[in-house]
Amino acid sequence: MAKTNAILQEALALAHNGRLVFPTRPDKTPLIKGWPDLATTDEKTITGWFDKGQPPNLAVITGHKSGFFCLDIDGHMGEASLSELERLNGEIAPHCSVRTASGGRHFHFLMPDFDLRNSSGKFGPGLDIRANGGYVLVPPSQALNRNGNLGAYSYLSEVHLSSGQLVAAPAWLLDLLRPLPPTPSHNPSPGVTAPNSYGEKALDEECRRISSAGAGERNDTLNRAAFAIFQLVGGGAIEHGLAEERLRSAALTSGLTPKEIEATLRSAAKRGLTKPRSAPQNLPVPVARPNQKVQAETEPAADVHLPPPPLGVFPREVQELLREASAAYKQLPLEVAIVAFLALLTASLGRSRVVRVKPGWEEAGNIYNVVVADSGVGKSHCFREMLKPVWQLDFENREKWLTEFADYRNVMEMRQKDKEMAADEPAPPKPIRRQYIIEDATCEAIGGILAENPRGLLWYSDELSSIILNLDRYSNSKGGTKSRLLSTYDGAPWKTSRRDSEKDQSAASATLSIAGTAQPKILRDLFTEQDALSGFLPRFIFIRAVRSQPALLSQRPFTGQPLIKRIANHLLSWEMNRDGELWQPAVVPLSSLAYSLYEDWHNHVMRQVWLESDSDNAIAAKLVAQVIRLALLLHSLDAALAGTDGLEEISLDTMNKALVLGEWIQAHQRLVWLEMGLDTEKKSSPLEAAVVQTVLSLEEYLLNNDWRMANDDFNRMVTDNFGQAVGGAQIGKAAAKLGIKSVFMGKRRGKEISPELMAALKAKTTR
Repeated sequence: MAKTNAILQEALALAHNGRLVFPTRPDKTPLIKGWPDLATTDEKTITGWFDKGQPPNLAVITGHKSGFFCLDIDGHMGEASLSELERLNGEIAPHCSVRTASGGRHFHFLMPDFDLRNSSGKFGPGLDIRANGGYVLVPPSQALNRNGNLGAYSYLSEVHLSSGQLVAAPAWLLDLLRPLPPTPSHNPSPGVTAPNSYGEKALDEECRRISSAGAGERNDTLNRAAFAIFQLVGGGAIEHGLAEERLRSAALTSGLTPKEIEATLRSAAKRGLTKPRSAPQNLPVPVARPNQKVQAETEPAADVHLPPPPLGVFPREVQELLREASAAYKQLPLEVAIVAFLALLTASLGRSRVVRVKPGWEEAGNIYNVVVADSGVGKSHCFREMLKPVWQLDFENREKWLTEFADYRNVMEMRQKDKEMAADEPAPPKPIRRQYIIEDATCEAIGGILAENPRGLLWYSDELSSIILNLDRYSNSKGGTKSRLLSTYDGAPWKTSRRDSEKDQSAASATLSIAGTAQPKILRDLFTEQDALSGFLPRFIFIRAVRSQPALLSQRPFTGQPLIKRIANHLLSWEMNRDGELWQPAVVPLSSLAYSLYEDWHNHVMRQVWLESDSDNAIAAKLVAQVIRLALLLHSLDAALAGTDGLEEISLDTMNKALVLGEWIQAHQRLVWLEMGLDTEKKSSPLEAAVVQTVLSLEEYLLNNDWRMANDDFNRMVTDNFGQAVGGAQIGKAAAKLGIKSVFMGKRRGKEISPELMAALKAKTTR
């Protein structure tokens, strides 16, 4: 009965303090329908709800109705995002805070005088806002956490929602939360879908300009770009929320602070929305669909958004290096410079370091990285410049080896002539040629080189086709050498036996990286669906590069060679340790916070793609390991710039940057797979099945409501049918795949299901 009294007493105290309350289940879902309107401060109603032997959980309406909002910090990912926000803007001193059932934190503040609504991840992964339209559970509730265990809510502060006075959030936080002005009388009319392809392309172009802006130009570039985009928002060519999100992401990538970004976006929106402009009419735009190969070769599929290049993951001096490389090589796409720089890191690091994710799981820094771009983009010059220090050292090693081998051969010839010398003195060891990079070689030759170079190799090719198409040119196997590349990606043993035992090859951990370029058309000839199924294709990281500016000649030179050489030489100086006959890399650990952040992200990605296509699952299965490798590369880069040995823990900040890089890669992978015609969507996802089930149950409602339904109501019904929490964006994507249109219903977003689509879905389910 103690728990009953505690829940009931807290509910009554909250009501006395003006907070609207209602009951929820252990899984946090409301026990009453219409909770936004039925939550109350009425003592009699509250007593009826909570005066029970096993009382329900206690929830409080957020927003203006109860006078407060909540900043929800969810797990390690949320704590990392909060730390970054505080570093840039100032510390948040929580006056009223709660420990949640899952171990996160709630900060409660006075509700501001503007319309603050719920949001998720707007200011970083794991940071959510609960305000108008939302609710939170409060102590002494006990709810199921993400692991399915029962956890308790408890106050971390002396001030409670039911007693004491709340304080306002810091001014800088309120500035970030304050919404941009709504589009004045320029919302598309009902039935008009948004955004359109012209608007999306314009947004892509402006975001590229923002992300590639140099020091001293970033805020001005953001201001000009945002003004142009908000003009299109005003004309109905781009959705307001999408424009704001993409512009903010590009600005963060460029290096601007959240405070600078929000101030500039607000100013640009005020000016742009009052001067609306529409998209040009009758522009032919190629649209890529499932089961259809993209016909246009000079640009990505029109219905796929590529995020701006994530320059912000690199140290400042490297960011400037990449921008300079882009400018020096006729405004080369930044994507090319980034991939070439990653090739430098992986060639220089080799297998000298591995990161230990957990006992039994270690990853080296080798990756298979390919720029996908049309001929004439100018990618070769950039790769040659970035890899120059590695080629230089490789050449020096060759000259040294030639001298040593000549001496060795002379000694061996003398031993053959002088039998006494051969009997009295042991034969000298055969000189080993140290190699770091190769360009034209057979797979068999690579095996011999790897046997002598346990540190690993970078296989670079200006055209990826010269690697893939020639894999079996000197063997009778059909595709067998692809399995060799599968093993070298994971650092597995490589052993071949020949009749001539001197030609036997054996490498305990054969480690190979690949870097190169490919044209979009060629990819379809290089890879098959079988490569996707075998795991060969997903090992390749494809980055799509498209020129956004003409290739104009410039006098600007590339002056970054000293920095490139400094980084490469430092990493190349890291040696492996000899353990008997084996060479062992040094092990770099993950910090506990870095591991927790990675674990949260890993599980989020795998849950997300479970709802998607087979290709998304294949990409994600390799992406989660590629992110670990990228974290090691970024960590090693920091060590090279600081002049350390890189054996310290990989930090939370480095892991966060690796995740940003990973999500950028994931977007490019999806696009390139779609362009290759491999994203075939062979089966409906469980979420799509829930959408279909929802639509079929709504036939009578839709018939009486112009075949439309508000997103909030539709998403809630899909979630109920699906049986677990799922985001509105995921539901929208699944609905779009089924042909359900996203429309405006006045100021609200909704779904439109035509009678023809209803009939088609019925027929599909009865087959």
